[in-house]
Amino acid sequence: MEEGDHERARALGEESLAQSRQSNEVQGIVWSLLTLAIAATLRADYEQAERSYAEGMSLVRELDSAYARFLYLQNWGWTTLLQGDPARATALIEEAVDLARERRRGFMGLLSRPLDNLGWAALLGGELGRAKAQFAENLMLSKERGNKGTLLMSLEGLACVAGAEGEGLRAARLFGAAEALMEKIDYRLVPQERAVLEPYRASVRSRLGEAAWEEAVAEGGALGLDQAIWYALSKGKPSKRLPPTRSQPEVSSTPEHPGGLSPREVEVLGLVAEGLTNAQVAQRLFLSPRTVQRHLNSIYHKLGASSRAAATRFAIEHDLL
Repeated sequence: MEEGDHERARALGEESLAQSRQSNEVQGIVWSLLTLAIAATLRADYEQAERSYAEGMSLVRELDSAYARFLYLQNWGWTTLLQGDPARATALIEEAVDLARERRRGFMGLLSRPLDNLGWAALLGGELGRAKAQFAENLMLSKERGNKGTLLMSLEGLACVAGAEGEGLRAARLFGAAEALMEKIDYRLVPQERAVLEPYRASVRSRLGEAAWEEAVAEGGALGLDQAIWYALSKGKPSKRLPPTRSQPEVSSTPEHPGGLSPREVEVLGLVAEGLTNAQVAQRLFLSPRTVQRHLNSIYHKLGASSRAAATRFAIEHDLL
């Protein structure tokens, strides 16, 4: 799925589902159905996605797994949002967010995507104030957690809000900033997400005219990440002048943690210390196993550890579980 091979993802998901059904392994059925639901969404096969979500959610109760329930609610809400039903999407995603805030431990690192999706649901529902608040909250959370993809999605969301509020120059600059920053990290929205965004972008471009649009997009593209965030959250009216480069001091995106670990490394270490395998950590944090191993290598280097056991002892001693 991460490589964009949706047909192979479906084939593997169906094979996994068949084997899990044959052995009556409920957990395998639940995760296979979630994989198939997401893969179907990426193919815009919403009927199949709905069937997979519905069956999987009915089985989640047997697992008594808050984590599985969270993922089903979040992803089902995302699928519903892409189908153009922001009210139903909001209900599903809010339940996921409430569950994460209630449980907190092990969930807070997963909040970025649902918070961003709540912003898009509010935007599509015409609730511009709420959309702005949700996107702003996610900007700060994603910056703290180092989740650049969802951060930049919320930056584009704030561009859409600015456009809907008639602030064409601000919107174009934010579109330009998000586009340039996404290019730097090679992050791409899926086509259905791009389709949600495009009408707002096209409207701003049309109102400004081609010359003003291109100039504003270029100005936004020249912003760094911290300045783009500052500009997105500032309350000043849009003007032809950009905020000064030094208006806001550079803020470190990595809060202080024991051993100099980054926020993402703390998340990875905490899950490893709980006994999860690399594959399980990858699934929990929406990363590839290779990325998890890269984080572990960095953790070992920073801590002077040579094994999972040594790293786990550090996590326990510093209350990182």
